[in-house]
Amino acid sequence: MSGGRWRCARFASGVQAKNDLDSKKVKLAKLRGTPGLKVGEGRRMPCGRSRASAAQGLVAIIALPPLDDALRAQEQKISEAEQEVADAEQRVRDTKIAFDQVADLMTEELNRFQKQRAADMRTLLQEFALAQARAAADNAKAWGSLLSDIQAQQQQGPVVTD
Repeated sequence: MSGGRWRCARFASGVQAKNDLDSKKVKLAKLRGTPGLKVGEGRRMPCGRSRASAAQGLVAIIALPPLDDALRAQEQKISEAEQEVADAEQRVRDTKIAFDQVADLMTEELNRFQKQRAADMRTLLQEFALAQARAAADNAKAWGSLLSDIQAQQQQGPVVTD
């Protein structure tokens, strides 16, 4: 996988972990914000019934678990939600570390590439300059040879053709 894809994958997993953490925090806030059941609240006797018959009727119709079980269940849900939040926070930290490692690795690779590219360009330009110097020297020799041939012909005089 190329560096850009690694970075995108790590970033996406970080975003996903952050969204997961946010949803876990919302769930925990809802659980904590839900008022617990309290003894004596919300229990009214129907008209014309005694307390005992009203209580039996409510228990028979609603079949509520005992109050202690409801509170324990609520506390259990809260502790599970707190654990889920802690796990999600750890995943966010882990993905941030992984993303930072990928970003650091990419930075190192880019720096290495830039240095190698500069060295390659320096070598290439040196070789080009040497090739140009050799070509210029060869051209100078050729022009010098041509010039000496022309001067030699001028000294011999004009060539007459019939």
